[in-house]
Amino acid sequence: MKISKIDFHRNGVCGEGFYVGLIKDEDKSNKLFVHFPEYDKDGYMKKGDYVRTAILDADLVGKHVTEDWENSWRGDHYHDLVVDKVMKDEKEDE
Repeated sequence: MKISKIDFHRNGVCGEGFYVGLIKDEDKSNKLFVHFPEYDKDGYMKKGDYVRTAILDADLVGKHVTEDWENSWRGDHYHDLVVDKVMKDEKEDE
């Protein structure tokens, strides 16, 4: 699995920030992820105690398929990949 695209978004001016991106999965499909990071008391991102990553198949989204069990994937299978990439990118930006 490899992250092919990632970007930071925010819900409005004061909304909670989140990451959106694409993962090229092992089966060659493209997965769309949305990740809401967790931060420690000093404002640094941490791995977190629970999964805050949602996964959808990007091609199915393009066909307007968003129903659970038809286009739902286990976020815990992708969570560490996403968090590791975001944390690496943040360190490179410092």
